[in-house]
Amino acid sequence: MSDNIKIGFIGAGGNARGHMQRVNAVDGANIAAICDLDAARAEETAKEYGATPYTDFRDLLDHEPLDAVYISIPPNAHGEVEVLSARKGLHLFIEKPVALDRQTIDRVPPEIEKAGIITCVGYQLRYWPTALAARDFLSGKTVGMVQARYWGGTPMNPWWRVMGVSGGQIVEQATHGVDMVRFLVGDINTVYARYARRGMGDLENLDIPDVYSLAVEFANGAVGTISSTCLLNTGGGSGGSDIDIILRDCLLHWNAAGAQIVPEGTGTLNTCPYGETTIDAVFVDAVKAGNGSAILSDYFDGVKSALVGIAANESARSGAPVRL
Repeated sequence: MSDNIKIGFIGAGGNARGHMQRVNAVDGANIAAICDLDAARAEETAKEYGATPYTDFRDLLDHEPLDAVYISIPPNAHGEVEVLSARKGLHLFIEKPVALDRQTIDRVPPEIEKAGIITCVGYQLRYWPTALAARDFLSGKTVGMVQARYWGGTPMNPWWRVMGVSGGQIVEQATHGVDMVRFLVGDINTVYARYARRGMGDLENLDIPDVYSLAVEFANGAVGTISSTCLLNTGGGSGGSDIDIILRDCLLHWNAAGAQIVPEGTGTLNTCPYGETTIDAVFVDAVKAGNGSAILSDYFDGVKSALVGIAANESARSGAPVRL
């Protein structure tokens, strides 16, 4: 692959724009095309990067000689865009979650395998030095219990409030916490979830729950809970993923501010010389090299995190545990 690669963006919202800024800072990365259903936004963003604007991703795929595409769209829109992009042989950066339902998860992986492309899912927390150091500390140790929280407010995106579009907070937003728990402790094999709507029912067009509680069992035998809420619109939440991992005689605490082991003296977190880069730089470099080994969450691993949220929604509807 050439040291100069052409990248398209499908979706030009706030999340995508953050990726655009970081991609634009990587040597050899050229943002060539930008697609958004909002024509004005597509044109404005494309002008900023000297790219060609589109409002239909199929036109972008048919007319642009690209090396890779970023897919940053609402959860319910995943599926066809990944399939058609893979059939073009384009490497894929896919924003989380990769799917809202099992049908999409069944449909996309065979296309990616057949195409032999590099994929990366936007779980950027995995690349933080503190996350890598925490995982190194836990390696080989027996985890007893995990408690993870994603407590915050309600995003103002209208689509985020609709269960059929976003999948709710566990699927769309708290998936970062779910994924970090998987990254640090291991795969989850059973989920039992209870949801409720307790305080945000007055918001227009909101039909998602506003409190979520999951009991989970890990494949390695550890147990845990994952809770989430979007009630805390004026502050007081965790500001993102907040995770406590309990071992014999010590606790590892991890959140956006860093990581620590308590009580003091029961363990050491080594400073990581690696991981001090953006997920976007890792993806671009992987595409340039034709080697995805540095990517910490490809599509197939991203599916595992998405399935936890999908199983939680199924459990909440049925009232019974769901085994992944």
